[in-house]
Amino acid sequence: MYFVFFAVVILAAVIAGAALYGSLRIHPPSKKLPVQGQEFPAGFLWATGEDAYQHEGGNLNNDWARWS
Repeated sequence: MYFVFFAVVILAAVIAGAALYGSLRIHPPSKKLPVQGQEFPAGFLWATGEDAYQHEGGNLNNDWARWS
């Protein structure tokens, strides 16, 4: 019984350590891309959107619930 308890505790510590290491380590900067002379075409419109909660978060009070 104690073996299972300690195995679970050690596994939880390893998982927590891996998560902490992944969140705290410093990532190298991304490679810089040349942007001189590049521009968007005339009339280009910027837009943003976010609906992850609606279709991935389990929100059943939305228009897309009937399609899933």
